[in-house]
Amino acid sequence: MKWKKTLALLVLCPLMLLSPSIPAVADGPRPYLLTVELPSGSTASVRAYQDSYADNLYLSLADLSRVLNGTPKQFSIRRENDTYYVQSGENPRLTTNAATNNMPSIAYLNTYRNKLVVDDHEKRIYTYDTGSDLYMSLTDIMLLFDFTIVQDSRERVRLQLDAPFDPSLEAMKAAGYFDAFSAVLLGDAYNGKVLFAANAESPVPIASISKLMTYVLMREAMDAGTLHSDDAIVISADASALSYSADGTIGMSTGYVVPLQELTEAMLVASSNESCLAIAEHMAGSEQAFVNRMNARAAEMGLYSATFYTPHGLPKYSRDPLPAKCQNTMSAKDLFDLSAYILQTYPDITDITARQYVHMATMDYTTANSNPLLFNMEGISGLKTGSTNKAGSCVVVSMPMDCGGTTHNIIAVVLGAETADVRGQCAQILLEYARNHYTGN
Repeated sequence: MKWKKTLALLVLCPLMLLSPSIPAVADGPRPYLLTVELPSGSTASVRAYQDSYADNLYLSLADLSRVLNGTPKQFSIRRENDTYYVQSGENPRLTTNAATNNMPSIAYLNTYRNKLVVDDHEKRIYTYDTGSDLYMSLTDIMLLFDFTIVQDSRERVRLQLDAPFDPSLEAMKAAGYFDAFSAVLLGDAYNGKVLFAANAESPVPIASISKLMTYVLMREAMDAGTLHSDDAIVISADASALSYSADGTIGMSTGYVVPLQELTEAMLVASSNESCLAIAEHMAGSEQAFVNRMNARAAEMGLYSATFYTPHGLPKYSRDPLPAKCQNTMSAKDLFDLSAYILQTYPDITDITARQYVHMATMDYTTANSNPLLFNMEGISGLKTGSTNKAGSCVVVSMPMDCGGTTHNIIAVVLGAETADVRGQCAQILLEYARNHYTGN
């Protein structure tokens, strides 16, 4: 048998020599040098990173700080412990030359976002972190510092510092930007006017934004006197099981008693599915009975695109060996109408949804709001985020705006975004457009 092994080696060795070598595993993606042109015509090199697809560029904030030194957009960036601080108007703290600086590996995209404070305000922006520097997307840079970047190529961009970031929604639509979403709508809750829309009439999955309908039924029950904010809600076995599942947020044992007010805060701020289910079961006796009420009330309100299977927006699976997976659906236009109704009828919802953080004493649980625009944009008052695999990343954002002495609640609906950061960018662009161009007429 020894001769057979020898023969096998003689046959394999030439093949191994002829086969292509296996590349060594890299220690992480690395940035490259990109040319930045300033309004003066001068140029400088900054480190950049291309993420996922061609021309999706992230720039080094340390390098950008150095390049913008002496301009109206200058800023400093520093890191203390695990937090990055950006201060507008300051000279740069880091003065390394990008052309001679070594290129450190970039860490993975932080799902929880890097801790970032800009001009003493916490921000929730997805970035890449090298340990001493942040790389930020061109879109987020323009939104954060309010100037326009023109991308000539992967190797060159122009900074238009005197041109505030103010893209045309119609030009974005013509370019296909909104085709990446299931639906988009910008409207005025005060008068029902739709300012911009893309595929707004088609029903699409809405995930946890469904909780807004649960909130309506809850408030109407409180109006009728059959429910009170201090009611003690007993957590059922089903709600407890959900709380400890992959879709749970706050662990709750069966028989646990929580005030309705805390469950409401958990439902709206933390998007707690178990809190939503506990409210639904308490009100209707069972989840299905409550869902029947949701569909009936939606029809009464003229929200004809709405179909609900669960009170919280998680998919409902059938018990078949090959299970069906049903998801709550509604059109962006009907979601706008529902949100406008809530803001007009129950404006105090924003006492909860406008809070960046909430602490629920009974559950001894503190959480940040799932809506990043509360951190990234001033004046946001709500309302709800949502996501499932099929729905993508969704959000309904409200922003009160003074129009000739009258407060108009502007609403942006973004459904089916690929990621949470793209969802937030789109919603912010819509709302900034309203601030820059809408007068309330």
